[in-house]
Amino acid sequence: MSDATPVDASSELRRFAVKVVEAFVQAVDRQYAGASAGPDMLHKAAAAFSVSPLLAGMAEAAARNLPLDENDDPYQRLLVSPLAEIIQSGELSRDYLPNYFNFIHVVMGDAQATLAKGCAEIVAALRAQPFPPFSWDDFLDDPRAQVVLWSVLAKIAESFKRFEPRKDWLIKLMQHEHQAVSLSVSVFLLPKGKQEGASPRRPFGDEDFELMFAALFGPLKRLSQEEQQAFKTAFGKTADEVFAPLWRNLKAE
Repeated sequence: MSDATPVDASSELRRFAVKVVEAFVQAVDRQYAGASAGPDMLHKAAAAFSVSPLLAGMAEAAARNLPLDENDDPYQRLLVSPLAEIIQSGELSRDYLPNYFNFIHVVMGDAQATLAKGCAEIVAALRAQPFPPFSWDDFLDDPRAQVVLWSVLAKIAESFKRFEPRKDWLIKLMQHEHQAVSLSVSVFLLPKGKQEGASPRRPFGDEDFELMFAALFGPLKRLSQEEQQAFKTAFGKTADEVFAPLWRNLKAE
């Protein structure tokens, strides 16, 4: 789907190990003020370091950075980020993610390749920075990534000029039993076949459409002044000018 190179888990773990060792050495140096530390002193320092907030934070950052699946690419993470909250809460089933990605593919067409490559380049640049350790939150908050997401949402809004027919089409698309299983908010795989005895999922309906579109387009009504300026710089129009026609057709949040 993208030109992004999958992240090597062993490489990430080595980077994490090096950072842990460096942090531990610094902690021992601070604790003993440069004095020689014997085995007992090192064991005590290691025990304290193992439960320290510093190590917990480093481990959390490393875990966010590890690849979960070959399909876990930056572009997909970005596309799902507005839906993360309603998926994690169970309001919207993660089983719909393959259909959602298919919807984006239909709307964006060949433009996806350029956007996906741009996302991969943003992540590569962030990973190259020695400090702070990379996290996916850094990528999602990056202004360049925001412009990519806005580009996709603007294209979706444009495709809904004939709102009701397009809405009906999307609902039918989302109801399609895609042969895929979602592993997480941004990861899915194609299984060999459906599990026997599996319960059919609830059909995607009007309420699901409104919920999904409120999550996608609602935040655009609440852009900060800085984000509003960035949007106008990127698109030559304000978010209100781009999305107002769609907002008028959506139910109140």
